Amino acid sequence: MINNKENLKYFWDNHLKNWSSAYNKDFKKLSILEKCAHIIRTKQIENRHKFIVSLIKEKIKNKKILELGCGNGVLSKEIIKMQPAHLTCIDISEIAINITKKKLINIYDNNKIEFINGDIETIKIDFNKFDLILGLGISQYLNQDIIKKIFFSSRSNFCFDYINSELSLLNILHSIYRFLKFFGKKRKFPNYNKFNSKILMSLNKFNKDICFLKKDNIYYIYYL
Repeated sequence: MINNKENLKYFWDNHLKNWSSAYNKDFKKLSILEKCAHIIRTKQIENRHKFIVSLIKEKIKNKKILELGCGNGVLSKEIIKMQPAHLTCIDISEIAINITKKKLINIYDNNKIEFINGDIETIKIDFNKFDLILGLGISQYLNQDIIKKIFFSSRSNFCFDYINSELSLLNILHSIYRFLKFFGKKRKFPNYNKFNSKILMSLNKFNKDICFLKKDNIYYIYYL
């Protein structure tokens, strides 16, 4: 059986191609499933992006930033405009890394940006050296030990969103999407984890004064 890491890399490579097609309004390349998902997903991602930018805009200048899962590079581009001292972008998908590089090619300084194509769970990196760690759209693919290691056991500030474990229309729709995405295929949808505030608080090793927020049906946790 194909292990979860291979599934995860395959999923994100495929997902980034769909995202790029949707972002460029090239809908002919999208399956019916992805077209339906795009209708729901796009507005949610736009809302998440706007909120995160408003939340961190005063926290970036001259700081060392780590972005986990740079995806299509939209947030990376906004971060660079805020003039960080250094930005490190990590993604398991080489396609994501290449898309982000292309998006930033005219505005980034090689001395101020590092791109790492690798697995967040196994990559050797000192999370304490960053002033702020961002992880959007990734927590559901990480187990509790990794979330604790990255966000709660380091001394860095952080912000990430998470899928709440409560029953909701969005969770039901996403369960249907996950089922149909790999229906009849050898590959399976990567492990998908849901959390709640109680679970996340139990990981708070350093007793950080963390904040929880639900906005536009998206759940956030941050320490800034």
